[in-house]
Amino acid sequence: MYLGDIGDNLANRTEIQIDRVAEPDVPTTGPATSTTLTGVDTLHLTYPDGAHDAEALMVDPIFGDLVIVAKSLAGGTVNVYRAPANLAAGSTTALTNVGTLALGTGLVNAVTAADVTRDGTAVAVRTYGKVMVFNRNTTRPIWTAFAGTACNAPLPAEIQGEAVGFRDDGKALATVSEGAGQTLHLSTVP
Repeated sequence: MYLGDIGDNLANRTEIQIDRVAEPDVPTTGPATSTTLTGVDTLHLTYPDGAHDAEALMVDPIFGDLVIVAKSLAGGTVNVYRAPANLAAGSTTALTNVGTLALGTGLVNAVTAADVTRDGTAVAVRTYGKVMVFNRNTTRPIWTAFAGTACNAPLPAEIQGEAVGFRDDGKALATVSEGAGQTLHLSTVP
């Protein structure tokens, strides 16, 4: 499991962190419980071209790379960054700028989340205004999918949509708005 501390609204952080830990077993029945995670590794990352705000982090299930899509409140073309798989715990690694994702302009095109299917064949990118799903050739890195044409997935009305995730079988997407008490929406993938 990877947990990204990658947000930087003011674009002034010298590094970002990603915590990596074995996914715990979570009971599916019975009362809610809490678990203290042990064996957490912190990875320190820096951008090659200065600080950026980002909310979209993916782990490539094929190659293991960490992929971050930058966020611009103005929308437009944003950078895509990569860190290699299997980084050593506590390491500091410079991200590599590996490409771009072209979006429309305006706040509705600010990237707020991303996910990749378990088999790596589809990539979803969420903005405030839409969810785009890209087909991916699994012999190539995730970011190469952004050169293709995206399908727009259904997007429920959400106040400040900042999450997207594929269901395990890759046939549905979950979305939710930021804030307490929000409704989790499930939509069929186009």
